[in-house]
Amino acid sequence: MTYNRFGTALSTRHGFSARTALGVLAALVVVGPGAMALAQEAATPWVASSRHARKTNPVPADAASIAVGKSIYAHQCMACHGRKGHGDGKRAAELSPRPRDLGSPQMWTQSDGELFWKTTVGRRPMPSFKKLITETERWQVIDYLRTLAPKPAVLGPRFALSETLRSSIAQVIEPYIQLQQALAAGDTASAADAAGQTSEAATKLASVEAAGLDKAVARLWKSTVSQVQSRAATMSQAISRDPGQAAIAFDKLSRALAGAIRSFGGTEAGPIHLFACGEPTSSSQRRWMQRAAEPVNPYADCVEGKEIRLTATFGPTTVIENKRTGDK
Repeated sequence: MTYNRFGTALSTRHGFSARTALGVLAALVVVGPGAMALAQEAATPWVASSRHARKTNPVPADAASIAVGKSIYAHQCMACHGRKGHGDGKRAAELSPRPRDLGSPQMWTQSDGELFWKTTVGRRPMPSFKKLITETERWQVIDYLRTLAPKPAVLGPRFALSETLRSSIAQVIEPYIQLQQALAAGDTASAADAAGQTSEAATKLASVEAAGLDKAVARLWKSTVSQVQSRAATMSQAISRDPGQAAIAFDKLSRALAGAIRSFGGTEAGPIHLFACGEPTSSSQRRWMQRAAEPVNPYADCVEGKEIRLTATFGPTTVIENKRTGDK
């Protein structure tokens, strides 16, 4: 078995030979310390698409993963970002733009998926690490980065939008809430009607032009609202065909709409609470949003015994909750 400089075994699958591994190791040496620096946002915002931002970290942030990530950080990032990630490393002054402060609470406005995408594709002065370290190692670096920045209790929308754009999101929220209530009540007919209204509102949302936004933010807007439209259409079709598929479709719609709210706002009519049922790492975890503070479960497969958590409250700001219902 061949090991890299971090003590991690290098894969030999798909013909990844020891010679290739040594080539990758040489590339890491040439790149040198600090090359893992996530470039500070320059004049053009660096924004991942909603598809990349929604990608979840498959590597549990346990002690072993964080230790590997810390080792990679020490070799590749510390010289630029500094020991605690504040962008004050020995080589920071040589870089333009300067390294981003990885110890800032604002790091939490970016998902693990967005950080993974940025590390993978790179942007000057940071190279692409797609072929330099494995996917697992990139996720492990992210696990470690999360220990550098305190998680804030409150976050604002990531991007400032016009009232027209925010209200177009709000117009999807209202029929979505009716859909959630009908599903919770077991009223299939009302749920089908609300699903159709949600789909119509999402189609209108997807047609709204993101006027006045930076090109990168406008691309994120387009990919985000297109995803909401797609998920809403799937929900409208599934609800009359297969209750099991409808549950999956409603979960995906909920996640897409929550992502839109988190990035762009749209909750001026009142706070929206995001709940989750089941283990966070489980593929069967279900999410939904509602206006009431106490959970009203819309899922038949989220049965008694499964843990329900209030994960966030969306309003003018987002309050990160992550607490079991019933906890104070």
